[in-house]
Amino acid sequence: MRRDFDFLPGLWSNLGAMANYTYVSSDIEYLTSSTPGAPTVNSTLVGLSKNAANGTLYYEDDRLSVRGSVAYRSGYLTQVPGRNSNFEEGANETVNFDMRISYQLNDSLEVSVEGINLTDEFESRYVDVSNRPWVYSHTGRQFYLGLRYTY
Repeated sequence: MRRDFDFLPGLWSNLGAMANYTYVSSDIEYLTSSTPGAPTVNSTLVGLSKNAANGTLYYEDDRLSVRGSVAYRSGYLTQVPGRNSNFEEGANETVNFDMRISYQLNDSLEVSVEGINLTDEFESRYVDVSNRPWVYSHTGRQFYLGLRYTY
């Protein structure tokens, strides 16, 4: 869903919002071995979160663009069955906040500043249904300065 707030007066009419939400319910039987008659494991699809949502607030006029976004993803499986006799492997939920500001200096040149992972989220992955930590990684906040020239 995208909604421009063009019904607001003056500069406020340049505000807007975008949002989406996805819910997926899935089940599949995974083979635990290539041996005939081996037991199976019933679980959700690998790589698929049950819940995902994104939201963006923005301001845009002829020269200035400001966007702030949040992205949520619920936990998901990465491998079933897991390695080393683990039942499963997966990733825990994440929430990320990003922002971008750009300004059109003239007809040809735009300058921008972008910040990714502003809340400094860590990524955590687990093994087995007991959610034992397996990977805990940290990319940190990332900032970019950009120039775009068109001719």
